[in-house]
Amino acid sequence: MNSYGIRINRRTYDSPELNPFRRQPSGTGPDSRTWEVHYDPYDISRVWVRSHHHAGWITALWRHLSTAPVPMGELAWDHARRILAERGSRKATELEIAEAAAALLNRAADGPGRSIRQAGQVLAPPRPQGPQG
Repeated sequence: MNSYGIRINRRTYDSPELNPFRRQPSGTGPDSRTWEVHYDPYDISRVWVRSHHHAGWITALWRHLSTAPVPMGELAWDHARRILAERGSRKATELEIAEAAAALLNRAADGPGRSIRQAGQVLAPPRPQGPQG
């Protein structure tokens, strides 16, 4: 747990409830430093941090929650990250990945477009068949 919150898979999570524990050891685990953090790979909007000091869990929200559709899973995040990595020579930022994942999910929600992709080629949509006579 750092001054900015918690980083998991290049995403940053934070909560005001983490303030007393920032840059502090957890007091548990093999090195007494590691904090126990859980998250749902099918909904990356939040994580839960075990507070060993108060015997409960703290919910920390993803910093770019308003940028991406919710719920968004780890698969969409990883796919957007791979797409950006293939396109550029520099490492994409967290915001760029969030925006790319949002665009990817929006396109998926819209369904197939007017063209059909087959083996890397864009083909015209099939023409409706009218009555033949």
